[in-house]
Amino acid sequence: MNIAEPFGKIIEKKVRTDPEKAQKILKAGWQAVSLRNRFIPDRRLTPSGKYLAKILMDMMLSPLKAPDNSAIVSILTPCELIHLFGLDPYNAEAYSSFIAASGCGGPFLRQTEANGIPETLCSYHRIFLGAAESGMLPKPKCIISSNLACDANQLTFKRMAARFHVPHFTIEVPYTPDQSAVEYVAGQLRELYHFLEKVTGRHPAHDKLIEIMQRSRMTMDLYEKYQAERGKHTFLQDLPTPLYEFGAVNVLRGTPQSLRYAEMAYEDAKKAAPFSGKKIYWIHTIPHWMESAKKLFTFSEQAQIVGMDVTTSEFIDFDPEDPYSAMARCLVYSSLNGSHTRRIEHALKHAKAAGAHGAVWFCHWGCRRTMIAANEGKRRFEEAGIPVLILNGDSVDNTGGGSEQAGTRLDAFMEMLNIRNE
Repeated sequence: MNIAEPFGKIIEKKVRTDPEKAQKILKAGWQAVSLRNRFIPDRRLTPSGKYLAKILMDMMLSPLKAPDNSAIVSILTPCELIHLFGLDPYNAEAYSSFIAASGCGGPFLRQTEANGIPETLCSYHRIFLGAAESGMLPKPKCIISSNLACDANQLTFKRMAARFHVPHFTIEVPYTPDQSAVEYVAGQLRELYHFLEKVTGRHPAHDKLIEIMQRSRMTMDLYEKYQAERGKHTFLQDLPTPLYEFGAVNVLRGTPQSLRYAEMAYEDAKKAAPFSGKKIYWIHTIPHWMESAKKLFTFSEQAQIVGMDVTTSEFIDFDPEDPYSAMARCLVYSSLNGSHTRRIEHALKHAKAAGAHGAVWFCHWGCRRTMIAANEGKRRFEEAGIPVLILNGDSVDNTGGGSEQAGTRLDAFMEMLNIRNE
């Protein structure tokens, strides 16, 4: 039996009567995983994979250990400023993923329904809201969010600020990427600096932010080189690793840990043996609970995921000496900002560079942007000679069923690719 199942039942039972105790149990469980990652990691992982598992677990534990030194952040929040002020990023999507993987996402989904949150809202946000409103998640120092790249951001973080009674700063990124948008966002980020000064009482030097942005630039450069290499080589990994990479190169970007991971991943990819199996490029997030996907991709020499569009880095040129404009450029020119055509072009470019034999477009329930773009994305990919499987499901909620059917379709798609390339 999966150890997450009994652990999740313990959390589910305790959160009803004593949410603070449930939080302590959750933290103890994650600390046990952290110790395992540190001292007895999975030997099948590459050195960079072992390091990645360690730093991601550290990232998740920090807000539980010192919540008053943490800031809840949305996806694509420029966390370089969070690191500048010495705060720990408390990322909503990451927490939902880890809670679901711990076997206790179900009660928090039900909690949001009882509190009037529609089930059409993204399950990442529903789990986070449910866990917070049940009293299991701790109160942060503040909340920082943007309108990228999820519509649910508009509800979740305002509601969390009201729930916790903490200051909330919202970054509004214009839909059309151009220089005026960069200047507008850079102005907001300067305001964010002063917001964080007021919230923390700290006054970090401008030179420190430049140093952080220099690390960000080096990390993005190395990560793009790693992506170019990984498609050529057998890069054995488990199913969570591609998801963990989002935390490493986005939430932790600018830290020494993020740079170290990019360095290690690039070296591991260069040294790996050539890969002769099927290469799959994945659109959106991977349902870590889907047994067919685990069986197909986990430490497999027959098939591997060579990139995900939500974690694939697009190197955006910026000047670290102008840090606010640099952070603004990364937001404005993100492939997840603007029309879905930009996202498709970004994904197609990297799928081609990785030599993908096929792509899976995963329509995560509640993500309207991904669903709307699916048919056009399939058309564009297939015009370029890359077959696409559009797969419907939920990345973190495994209670809705459909896993067996999705697995059958995934297996049939892989069989088609094998026949096609004989």
